[in-house]
Amino acid sequence: MPKINQEHLPTHYKIDIALPQYCLAIEIDGNSHCALSRQEQDRKKEKFLSLHGWTVLRFSNQEVISDPERCQQTIMSTILKLKMSIIILPTEY
Repeated sequence: MPKINQEHLPTHYKIDIALPQYCLAIEIDGNSHCALSRQEQDRKKEKFLSLHGWTVLRFSNQEVISDPERCQQTIMSTILKLKMSIIILPTEY
């Protein structure tokens, strides 16, 4: 059983596809994610990741199968936005 913090969020999660250099999590949801209890778990997971600086993209299995190009375009567009938002701090002399 995972450790629970004061906000009742698990202290770790598995991500379907993680791009840590961009803090980007890509989740691909099957039919089990239609259940209300699973949707609540997904919201908690997204909150946890967001609080730790991650962006979460969520696609259904059907979206990935029927229109993989659109999914890829969404991912690439998000990566570009994340790259542009990285602030490079000046070094101290």
